[in-house]
Amino acid sequence: MISSPSPSNREAVLFLFAHNDDEFFVLPRLEREAAAGNRVVCVYTTDGAAYGERPERRLQESLSVLRPRGVALEDIIPLGEQLGVRDGASFHSVELLWSRLVALLGDQRFARIYVPAWEGGHADHDAAHLLAVALGRLQGAEVIEL
Repeated sequence: MISSPSPSNREAVLFLFAHNDDEFFVLPRLEREAAAGNRVVCVYTTDGAAYGERPERRLQESLSVLRPRGVALEDIIPLGEQLGVRDGASFHSVELLWSRLVALLGDQRFARIYVPAWEGGHADHDAAHLLAVALGRLQGAEVIEL
């Protein structure tokens, strides 16, 4: 379960990514959230290992981008890798991802949830979007398409 933020006024925000490398396209937004003192949590819904890449390597690439930008190691969560959700196949695991995401987050509330926009054809991005909308409704959080 994710720990609660410190008792300050900072908000928690969630970036729900389908793949390692999706963070590249939102770095300015992510950096603004971190610079504002907000807790940034990044969750990946697949193992990111398309085209023969190893999940560990893909995660290391994301860590090398996120850590210098103020994202805490414990707030970078390779959920898809942990659950064995293959890149390109998350639509087969939406219920599993949902149940584990809700369990993982516990009582953590997010002010904003950032997610790839609904594409209507990219199965992993669309599955992540579906999860973000459901979580946003459950928590009353603003969902922002990127």
